[in-house]
Formats: sequence, C-alpha cells, structure tokens
Amino acid sequence: MFEPNCVHFADIPEGELEIHISKYSKFGLAFYKSFLIKKGVNPVFYIEENSTIYKKDFSSLDKYELTNREKYYQEYCSKTIFYFMQKYLHCCKNNKVELQDTWEIYYFLFNLFSHFKVFNNNLEDNDPDNYYFEREWRATNNINFKLLDVVKVILPENKKKQFEFDFPELKDKLKTL
Repeated sequence: MFEPNCVHFADIPEGELEIHISKYSKFGLAFYKSFLIKKGVNPVFYIEENSTIYKKDFSSLDKYELTNREKYYQEYCSKTIFYFMQKYLHCCKNNKVELQDTWEIYYFLFNLFSHFKVFNNNLEDNDPDNYYFEREWRATNNINFKLLDVVKVILPENKKKQFEFDFPELKDKLKTL
C-alpha cells in the first residue's frame, strides 16, 4: 500500500526468535519498548490480504459489495486519496493557509498508512513472505541512540571475541547464538 522509508523493529520474545533469525540474520540489537515509543515507534496494523470488506456502492444508498481488502485499500489509496491530494495541492498553491492544511493532512495520512502492512495468512510460518510473526513496529523517522540505550546485542558465537574487543562497554549485554 505504501513503501515508506522506515526503521523497522520486531517485538519478538527471545524464545521465539528462531523463525526471524532464519529469515534475516543472527545479528540484532534490542531496546526497551519505552525507549522506542519515545522515539516515535509504533506497531504496524496487519491486514490480511484475502479478507473481505464491504465496499459502498454509491449508485444506491443500500447497496454494498464484498471485495478483497488489499485490492480495496490499494484502489482507495491510489485513486482517491492521492488523486485528491495532488489535485488539491495544485488548486491551493497560491493560498498558504490551505496549502499548509493540505500538507498536514497529507503527512497525517502518510504516517497512518505507513503503519499498515498486508500479509497472507495462507503462507507457512517460515515462508520469507510471511511477516505476521514479526510483530513489527515502525518509525518513519531515524532512530538515534547511544550505546547505553542498547539493552541486548545478539550475534553469532564466532563473532563474540571481536565484538567484546570493539565494544567492551556492551560485554554484559551480549547474547550469542
């Protein structure tokens, strides 16, 4: 639906990291959720792509049709919201107040839709395209942090000595796989 520039986090309990590690890598940084929330990180809203939704048919007040949710959102975003925003931005380019309001609406919608993620419930848990188990959180901004903000560092056992040499201050926070 959107392909925003985001920073992604996974809210996965340590005992359930196996699938995530098999899809991505054995390297990771952990932060407290409260730290990330203060930085603007929020969970995504998962949308099952094959679920249906009632779509209003405006040819009749009482008429609705069932449609695929992903198709509906894609159509609504591309044909309705962005068409309207582009048209309205062009119309109000000489009015600074309306232009500012329009940009605020645009960024509100961008931030809202940037936290939607479509998934397919029919995929196996370990399928690379099955994102649901990631329990993803996102930020549409950079997340600046200090080494002191890191709660845990996860890495392969064969990288432990080099890591401890490079980052002795994080030695106590190390978990190897």
